[in-house]
Amino acid sequence: MGKREETSPRHPVPCGLDGCEGSIWFRAVINQAGHKPRSMPLDAQPDDAGNVAAHPGQAWEPARVIPAGEPVPAGWRRFRTHFETCASPDAFRKRAKPARPRPVREPDQPAQPALFPSTEGLQ
Repeated sequence: MGKREETSPRHPVPCGLDGCEGSIWFRAVINQAGHKPRSMPLDAQPDDAGNVAAHPGQAWEPARVIPAGEPVPAGWRRFRTHFETCASPDAFRKRAKPARPRPVREPDQPAQPALFPSTEGLQ
């Protein structure tokens, strides 16, 4: 299994739901000051009617939800969340998540002694 491709406005991915032709990218977005950023799908094309401000060239900088009419910082652009423009936003929210890998051992099984570092020869 390969690493998940990073998405950006330059490298969008298709929504993938029937009836939706939208291209999207995922970005960490802060809803309110002091809250933890959450991954949110954004439309790949900037939109002046959008309520999320993001700096497309700085992936490490979280995007921020901003009120309509508030100016965006220099170099940032407004984007719309894909939930607003998707043909079936509820289906997008409930899409299948990737399967988690199977655990290496059963829940009641103790860890194998070979996994612990040896203390022989340390004296």
